Amino acid sequence: MEFFDANVIYGTPNAKGYLRPVHTIAGVQKEMAQAGVSRALVRRVEQFFAGAVTGNRLVAEDVKKEKNLWGVWAILPEQTHEIPGPDAIQREMKQNRIVGWQFYPAQHNFVFHHRVLKSWLALAQAKNIPIFIDLTKGISMRDLIDVLGKIFAPDRDHFL
Repeated sequence: MEFFDANVIYGTPNAKGYLRPVHTIAGVQKEMAQAGVSRALVRRVEQFFAGAVTGNRLVAEDVKKEKNLWGVWAILPEQTHEIPGPDAIQREMKQNRIVGWQFYPAQHNFVFHHRVLKSWLALAQAKNIPIFIDLTKGISMRDLIDVLGKIFAPDRDHFL
């Protein structure tokens, strides 16, 4: 049996509360081997503490040469022009072993709303790009239901 962990977070935290954080990709590999996990999706704490640009770059550098790891990037509203836009990001993702996205609206100071994220959500839906949602990072269940409702049931005001 092979285990694939889809929620590995590592890096150098700037806040207390992390239980024995693993700081490096070598540390991640060691912990995975000890736990019997052969492959993983990874993201860094720097993506929400240091910002999407820095955190995404660090993840890309870390996973580029690792055959058993793939990265998850933090996504910002395209209007900020801080990360590659929806038209260019797929190429960047492929070059850097990035397979999914996560939003951190509270940490990156944007509203989690379908109008703000419309182009990203449309691309994710069209290209089957997984989006990882953490309800502790500034996304309420109500906002999530509203956004999903606008994507999958755009003519309705709410889910029934």
